[in-house]
Amino acid sequence: MCFWESSKSGKGTQEMTKRRKEYPRSPNNKVKELLRKEVNYGCPVPGCGLPFLTWHHFDPPWRERQHQDPAGIVALCPGHAAWADGGAYTKEQLQHFKRNPFVKDRLTAEWPWQPEKMMVSMGRMYFLGTKPIISFGGSPIISIGKRPTDCNSSRLISIGIHLRDPGGKTLLRVKDNMLDYPILAGSSLEFPPQARSFAVKHESGVCLNLAHDLLSLDDIEKELNSCSLFSIRTLEELRQSATNSDGLVSIMRVEGVLRSASVTIESTRDSCVTTLHFYNNERCVERPRLFLPGGSLSVTMSGEKHSILSFG
Repeated sequence: MCFWESSKSGKGTQEMTKRRKEYPRSPNNKVKELLRKEVNYGCPVPGCGLPFLTWHHFDPPWRERQHQDPAGIVALCPGHAAWADGGAYTKEQLQHFKRNPFVKDRLTAEWPWQPEKMMVSMGRMYFLGTKPIISFGGSPIISIGKRPTDCNSSRLISIGIHLRDPGGKTLLRVKDNMLDYPILAGSSLEFPPQARSFAVKHESGVCLNLAHDLLSLDDIEKELNSCSLFSIRTLEELRQSATNSDGLVSIMRVEGVLRSASVTIESTRDSCVTTLHFYNNERCVERPRLFLPGGSLSVTMSGEKHSILSFG
């Protein structure tokens, strides 16, 4: 889109200056969600299906006209987007990918976060070591484990997720670092190309946002000091349980809303609030805690076989 702007020089002569209205190349959130949903949240190129999506403008190409028309944009993984930029696909092929995506009723992909060690945070609660991070009724929702690799018998972190709606229906699973996401009405998934963050949400109000950061020991020390959780023992545990071979701490931050019939957990960067539905919907703001390897906190009811809620 172009328009003309008139201006006057110091001599009083009038000049016409042509300016181009610049569009941001990345679409707005509404268009992004439409494009992700159109391809069932995975790269639509036959045989691909990767969930790490970027945006390719093809009808017309971005170099010909800057636009945010979803009819002329397709969500592709970074590799196939680069091929498309190089002219690997015609407009007709790209339209076909939009109409006939590779992913049909379920998306599967390898989970990208496989650090040597990991720390987890939920609000001001921090978890060290391999363990369930949060469980409902004895069933882990998020867990951290280890799995062997073929590289000199080293071990990498294995992330486990079993996200359900309040009725118990599975919305997403990650098992042995493999993502399994059923394509459901009222559910959406977002995994940006760099795979540093992840988000899934459902019309029931359940949502999960994960972010993966690498921080120095000094940065983690400052963060824990801000909520009075740091000590010499903490430093030793951080070095042993969360510091990788580059000397950095790998931390996964958990935010969102997790629900069961009995409990709702609302987690942000700075707080974690528990609502106990079975106890007159009493709300409890979880205080800052550091769960060392083997540490946990549970909410139980007499006569129940499993804890209603467990951290760690």
